[in-house]
Amino acid sequence: MTTASVTSLLDTLERRGLVERRPDPTDRRRLLIVITDDGKAVVDQFLPEVVALQTAALATLTEAQRRQLAELLATLGAELTALDADEVIRAAAPRGVPRPS
Repeated sequence: MTTASVTSLLDTLERRGLVERRPDPTDRRRLLIVITDDGKAVVDQFLPEVVALQTAALATLTEAQRRQLAELLATLGAELTALDADEVIRAAAPRGVPRPS
């Protein structure tokens, strides 16, 4: 997702009263996104459906495959947490511009 896409999504969620933007008390450059009570109600409403869909999708995997998937997702999550996203983006070639060989 692009920054503009995330901003647009947050604008929509905020207009609908599902999230609030709040200043970060430790860093004036940042905003915190906080789910509202209405947002929590929407999550509570759809969570059983999401769990049912996940359960159905994972039912085709063996126990070993589910364990392997969980391990891979944990590894990926740890790597994403450790990444310096700004550095990765700076190092990436602009869209539509081929990288030199």
